[in-house]
Amino acid sequence: MAGFNFDESNDFFNKLKVSEETQQLIKSACYDCHSNETVFPKYAYMQPVGWLLKDHIDDGRKHLNFSEWNTYEKKKKELDQLEHVERPRVSNDIAEARDKGDLSENAE
Repeated sequence: MAGFNFDESNDFFNKLKVSEETQQLIKSACYDCHSNETVFPKYAYMQPVGWLLKDHIDDGRKHLNFSEWNTYEKKKKELDQLEHVERPRVSNDIAEARDKGDLSENAE
């Protein structure tokens, strides 16, 4: 399995101040599946075990990746924009079109 390069400035510990004890706990218990710093065991290089392990790690990173911690703030802002600006605007446009009868030809 190949290693990953990542921007350390995005790392969880660079963003939040946590104790050394907490850092060690998170690194030993979580980082292999939830960061770009995975240390693969020897059996990960034997297939199909390696494929299963990679799928598990990819899924873990998808849900939480400590190495990309700083990107979550940007993603949260984008989500807020979609939820509070774009979706209401589109809903209003649809309601307005429906009120004018513009959607009747597409109704089932």
